[in-house]
Amino acid sequence: MNLWLLFTLAATLLTAIERILHRYVLRNNDDASIYTLAYQFAAAMFLVPTILVEFKDYNFSPAHIPNYILLIISGIFWLGFGLLSFHADRYAQVSITSILSRTRLFWVLLIGLVFFDEVINSYTVGGIIFIFIGITILAFISLGGNRGVNKGALFSLMAAISISIALSIDKYQSQSSQLLLGMIALSAFLTPSAWLTVTLSDKKNRIKALFAGKGKYVIFTALVGALSYWFLIKALSMANISKVIPIYQSSITVAIVMGFFFLKERDKIFFKLLASIIVVVGAVLVGLS
Repeated sequence: MNLWLLFTLAATLLTAIERILHRYVLRNNDDASIYTLAYQFAAAMFLVPTILVEFKDYNFSPAHIPNYILLIISGIFWLGFGLLSFHADRYAQVSITSILSRTRLFWVLLIGLVFFDEVINSYTVGGIIFIFIGITILAFISLGGNRGVNKGALFSLMAAISISIALSIDKYQSQSSQLLLGMIALSAFLTPSAWLTVTLSDKKNRIKALFAGKGKYVIFTALVGALSYWFLIKALSMANISKVIPIYQSSITVAIVMGFFFLKERDKIFFKLLASIIVVVGAVLVGLS
């Protein structure tokens, strides 16, 4: 088995677990912004050891300055993704947000086609059709719910666009720059947490309130998220984004099954599973392209 595939599968499983944990913490918590700060900062700290290990092989050059600028730009989109996706998890079930977040595959493929000269063939087209059929099924489920579900669906779609841009920048950085992979992964968490540290008010009391209730889950989720993204960056450094991301999207089915058992999200489960299977079939077709 190819090493990039092992890294991708590891990231896929950890991402599914991470989504369940996000939903568990946020479904009864209105302070998504402070959760974003705590999660992003803790995840960044877990990635610091990777920087220390890799740093001995790094030689700074003024030519790297544009890459550092790209790190900041990527971090801004990661901030947008964090805020939007965590607000989505407040208003909608993980089985809904997980499927809608798969629209990132379309945006990633579009960016890969335009900026990375990646080829779209009949498998890719067929995969995209399957993906949007699955998303359409879920859209009907969402529209049949309450206002909060619709709001969560909108946040999830916006988050998909934001993370697609961030992933594409990070993919370029991992293959086309001299920056450390740990540095790229760290930026995805550190830049958003630094921005929120500056902009949020009454952080100390709000973080105390968050950790008083579910602090251990916040820390564990951050660890899972840090490992997941480090594995994903390793995979992206070895293979095309149009190969890695479709497999990575298969975390949707695992998240729905885990949501069924652990979060008791069992309403309309047949249609949710049907939508997830259709989306996964689409992702497999894209992966075969």
